[in-house]
Amino acid sequence: DTSFYVRQRRLYQTKFVDCMMRGAHVALELDDLRRVMAYRCCFAPKPRCREDVIRAAMHIYDKGGRRREVVELYNSHVHVLEQELHSLPERETQMAYEAIIHGDREVELLA
Repeated sequence: DTSFYVRQRRLYQTKFVDCMMRGAHVALELDDLRRVMAYRCCFAPKPRCREDVIRAAMHIYDKGGRRREVVELYNSHVHVLEQELHSLPERETQMAYEAIIHGDREVELLA
């Protein structure tokens, strides 16, 4: 029975993403864009990705001046949610996207 190993793998994948998210937050606070981009590669958003990862990736792309990627990422995320899960992004993700697109820096995007 491999179900134990499948569960363990998912658990460690989640822990890995959590660790990368913490590193990205610290790098963003230190304004170390090079390191932030390295972290971004480690937790690159995938279909049905966690919303906190989507928000972090949008913020990282924005910080690097890559707004086109923000739009593409958000739109693909919305598409996956609508088509596969019949839902919408979390309100916090929607607000983060709007803040990036409209340049509202007062909204904390990684919270």
